[in-house]
Amino acid sequence: MGRIGAHVSTAGGVANSIERAAALGCESFQIFSRNQRQWSPPPLDDNDVTLFRERLASSSMGPVLVHGSYLINPASAAPLVRERSVTALADELSRCSQLGLEDLVIHPGSHGGSGVAAGIERAVSTVDGSLDILEDEHPGSGSEPMILLETTAGQGNGIGGVLEHLVDIIEGSSHPESLGICLDTCHMHAAGYDLTGKDSYDEVMDRVLSLFGERKVRGIHLNDFQGRGSAPGLTDMRTSGKGPWVSNRSGSLSTTRGSRQHPWSSKHRAERACTDGT
Repeated sequence: MGRIGAHVSTAGGVANSIERAAALGCESFQIFSRNQRQWSPPPLDDNDVTLFRERLASSSMGPVLVHGSYLINPASAAPLVRERSVTALADELSRCSQLGLEDLVIHPGSHGGSGVAAGIERAVSTVDGSLDILEDEHPGSGSEPMILLETTAGQGNGIGGVLEHLVDIIEGSSHPESLGICLDTCHMHAAGYDLTGKDSYDEVMDRVLSLFGERKVRGIHLNDFQGRGSAPGLTDMRTSGKGPWVSNRSGSLSTTRGSRQHPWSSKHRAERACTDGT
């Protein structure tokens, strides 16, 4: 059974996210572990980390996803951006380890006009570089966080609008066991995957499972698609997640943007019932 939640703020300290998620009635939630607009943000506070772990352990919520910085562009054709992306991604993974969290969601990035194949090759190099750094920092730990590649709308030079892009990154990596995916329903619909009816939905999800297997699908962002534009500008979750595939997912997360305006409303509770199969 999937667990529904929201992306919540870490303002005032990452430990505060626990109470905010609980106040919304979340079963699971997602956070940022660092400032999303800085390449080199300050480190996590040790006391804050301890408090976060204690509060999470005493709650019934989980899993918790961390969403990576928007600055990170694994597929970038610019050497400096890619170098910074490796360092930033390694820092994100280290923060996940500090917090005791297992999943980090990132966007595969943009190839900048150099072509999909070249972009995928660079994305593999960036992801592997960050995982190598983490492995060097924590040799033999066996508990490294997983990087979840998020499906994208596939517009412009973006990578990830085609499921096979993510397959190629995972299969090309030296650390395939450390890579998974996070589905975004809005992005997938914008990219041409029809999720509007039961039959078409089942067809898409069967395709996902055939490509990745259930173990690799560790998060789901349930976002509606409005208008003809791309995903940014969406503020509310309306996708109910109906269907046995979502119902039977364990450890999946759906986020509702704008949850402060509409905290876990009766509509969202109805959607919880849908994912329960009731």
